[in-house]
Amino acid sequence: MKENLNTAKDTSGVMNNFYVYSYLREDKSPYYIGKGKDDRCFVKGKKESVSPPRDKNRIKIIKKNLTEQEAFELEKLYILMFGRKDLGTGILRNLTNGGEGVSGYIPSEGVRKARRRNGKVIGNHNAQLKRGVCSLTKEQRVKNGNYVKENGLGIFSQTPEQKKENGKKAGQKAKELGLGVCGFGFEERSAAGKIGGAKNRDNKTGICGLSYEERSAWGKKCKKEGIGIFSQEYLKVRSQILSERTSGENNPMYGKTHSPETREKIRKKALERKDKKIYKLKNPNGEIIIFENFKEFCDKNDLNLGGVGNVLRGKYIQHKGWTLPETILEKKIYTIKSPDGKIHTFDNIKQFSKEHNIKCGLDAVLRGVRKSCYGWTKP
Repeated sequence: MKENLNTAKDTSGVMNNFYVYSYLREDKSPYYIGKGKDDRCFVKGKKESVSPPRDKNRIKIIKKNLTEQEAFELEKLYILMFGRKDLGTGILRNLTNGGEGVSGYIPSEGVRKARRRNGKVIGNHNAQLKRGVCSLTKEQRVKNGNYVKENGLGIFSQTPEQKKENGKKAGQKAKELGLGVCGFGFEERSAAGKIGGAKNRDNKTGICGLSYEERSAWGKKCKKEGIGIFSQEYLKVRSQILSERTSGENNPMYGKTHSPETREKIRKKALERKDKKIYKLKNPNGEIIIFENFKEFCDKNDLNLGGVGNVLRGKYIQHKGWTLPETILEKKIYTIKSPDGKIHTFDNIKQFSKEHNIKCGLDAVLRGVRKSCYGWTKP
């Protein structure tokens, strides 16, 4: 059943006769996002490879009564959100990034060959006539490039601050118009996420394609080299944001003063902190290690701050084999039945899973949460 796509005018007289639509699979996940007007969503375009679904109930109008520019922006937003199959970033069959023109279009190998051939012909012709960029020496081209960069021309016309400000404006406008994920229901977003996650697992792309060891190694590399959330730029911005949130009137203690009793407590705590605290832990080899700097000790031995803290407080018995000096660890023995009926005995779940190529879920079987994992069950 077709939706009512009546047009409307805004107060300035501009026709708001455009809308953004999606084609849905049987599982309600979208496979195409488009923009159009009138009955555009029900017919196939001349230059398009994607056809509308036969079941018209699987054609969803995301938002209507838009100007053409608003429709362009919303189309680009949804394509970015769900990703494109041809780029390996998502589930949509769109061949462009949406919006006006063919932004993000990836030409076929035949088209690329033809362009390379034509480019060589034109380049040779320009070189013979000494016109265009072919008439310049390497030094002249470098000089022109530096001039463009210094004077903020072309791709350098926007500063990082301007780009950030434009991004904020676009985000605010999307929020006002109710764009983004607001146009899709929970089931549609969930279905799209499951399809994307399964595809990433199969193709071994993204975080789903990495093993535990690879993810751990990548995290350590980021921390060591200052990448991502460990970069100085990110930490500086984060510190600035936290400072703004807790300074001036945003501070819970703004305009208030501590009572004499509270000030005395704070003073005593400060004096206690001045005394260096000595920590003792027993490593996996049974040696007693004494240290003062908590963070430095954890970084040096590749330990988690929270895990070590819980061991010292007595909340955890051990963390990666490190225990309190008086703790005596008794290895727990596990038994499990393989898919071919053999009984296996072991004391290290992680090592056993790695040796038998069991990706996850073995500990859940041993705890009784799951009945089986890849055919492995309790005896």
